[in-house]
Amino acid sequence: MIEFNNEATFFGRYLKGRRKRFKVSAEQLSSGLFDESQISKIEQGERYPSKLSRDRLLGRLGENGYDFECYLKDEEHEKWVERCCIVSLLERGRLEEAELRIKAFQESVKEEHKLEKQFMLVMQAQLLELQGEPEEEVWPLVEEAVSLTVPQIGQVPVSELVLSVQELNLVLEYYSRAEQECMEEYCLDLLHYMEREYFDPASKAMLCPKIALYFGKYVRKHWKRYNGAERYEKAKKVLEVCHFGLECLRDHKKIYFAVELLEIQNFFLNEVLKNEHVIEPGESDGWKKAQEETTRFLKMLKNLYREFQVPLLTPGYLHFYKEHELYSYGEVVRSRRKMLGLSREKLTGLVDIRTLERLENKGIGSQRGTVRLLFEHMGLSTMLHRAQVVTESQDAILLEKKLRQVLNQKQYEEAEGLLGQLREWLPMEFRINMQYISYWKTYISYQLERLSKAEYVEQAIQCLEMTISLKAAMKEIKDVQLRNGCVRRGEKYLTNTEVTILMHLAITHGKNITNEYYDALREYYEWMETRRTISEQLGMYGFVMSGVASYLGDRGEFTDSNKISKNLVEESLYARSLDYVERNLYSMMWNKKEQQGFDEQNPEWRNCLETCIDINLYTKDEFMTEWLRKKLG
Repeated sequence: MIEFNNEATFFGRYLKGRRKRFKVSAEQLSSGLFDESQISKIEQGERYPSKLSRDRLLGRLGENGYDFECYLKDEEHEKWVERCCIVSLLERGRLEEAELRIKAFQESVKEEHKLEKQFMLVMQAQLLELQGEPEEEVWPLVEEAVSLTVPQIGQVPVSELVLSVQELNLVLEYYSRAEQECMEEYCLDLLHYMEREYFDPASKAMLCPKIALYFGKYVRKHWKRYNGAERYEKAKKVLEVCHFGLECLRDHKKIYFAVELLEIQNFFLNEVLKNEHVIEPGESDGWKKAQEETTRFLKMLKNLYREFQVPLLTPGYLHFYKEHELYSYGEVVRSRRKMLGLSREKLTGLVDIRTLERLENKGIGSQRGTVRLLFEHMGLSTMLHRAQVVTESQDAILLEKKLRQVLNQKQYEEAEGLLGQLREWLPMEFRINMQYISYWKTYISYQLERLSKAEYVEQAIQCLEMTISLKAAMKEIKDVQLRNGCVRRGEKYLTNTEVTILMHLAITHGKNITNEYYDALREYYEWMETRRTISEQLGMYGFVMSGVASYLGDRGEFTDSNKISKNLVEESLYARSLDYVERNLYSMMWNKKEQQGFDEQNPEWRNCLETCIDINLYTKDEFMTEWLRKKLG
């Protein structure tokens, strides 16, 4: 039985377990961030670092943090909101607004806050690049940013350091400016670094394509140096590196630097095929097939970027600083209390009214013990920084990630086995773990046809009600006019697991009739849009609203359906992700077919299917590729 006194203990144990698993010393992990003694305090639960520090420590151990849900004290949450806003403004080319935000952020950064200062310097560098400023203006910012947490840069081989992808990206930028003649060697060293076993697929997708691109650009720039057989060998090496970078992207459905990398790949494929006399026997067909695929993917991506008016080229820094699934203590407590119909007076057994009032209105600092009591009472996790499940086991975290992958591939018998293994690893005194295991056991049984539809619905609702009643989860977000003339705003907060259960209930209920689950989820996420940008919540937002768009289309509400789908495609392209693009392109074209009454031989319909097939070929989704090919005929 595992006992966690608080999230400081939990995080410390988790960090230490991961560090020991991958044989990283405390000195390596802390270098440039903390005094080594601070790591010991963190691992023993005596110190709880800031969210930025937690992310950087996990990042140095190869974990991107996307699988964590975090609840923050208000000061930290407000800083996160500012960081997200700066990234979003730069992403969308709103440079004047971004510049003002960066200046305001700079004024709030204290000298000792290295990671905030590094973020600010990186955003300044990105702003100058997007403004088209000369290299000599950008270089000092990059040099200062990297030296903040990697003071050994240029003095010690990178292979001797333990760095996050954010830091490795800055190292790459540093080398590309300070050590240009050795760029080939440095790029290969960085790719070798990224082969370390602790880097997860998301981390590799963020950085490896950019390293491959810089490698290819350097060789292309100096292409005239080479001749004859040397050119062929050099081109083969570039193509090998490009292929690796693209595979990292495709395995994670991402398109960071994809257009740039495909164009570099296309150049070197042409160079190889122009000199067929040096091609080794049996290789020519493979090169030609690779060229056809490259051309196909390039055309697909360029058309998408043009149609949705998203910039073609990936900004060099922004995607390394995306943060998701962060919530304010006070906002969550206030929202959940209102959903459950609890007055402040009803919670006086847990906390006095004045404390609760200050907590909900951002007038109180971090009192995590109080927050945990309130969260437990309201069906929420008492671990305020956690993965999908609560555990300190590295094996359990890896197993849970694998389970989700297998579920996405609809391999339910394998998923059942993995779920059984995961059950043995998890401390079941945590309500969220009980709910997770119980629900996915129910869902898998339904998919394997061991439960009827009615049995599944009944059991799914029981799983939901381990943390919140169905009535509260479906409650309308409604403003209330008080007697004194004030308005009490309607609010709501659902966990990802609760949303997933409601979404599966919606799918089970069907799209061709009024579906109260889809209606409630639509209202929730449209309300969430007023609280935070889509890019800050794209994962769950895309999962739900893609289904809502399809539901609305089936009901003939084409305008609303298309608006949702268009927003999702655009947001996905800005995020350099293909997770929700193909489904929403298809949804919009299906709506158009229904409205205009054309048949499936219509050129526009067929072109859309071809694009969707190309997207699924890129993301290696064999099931959807074959399904679309059958529709194409």
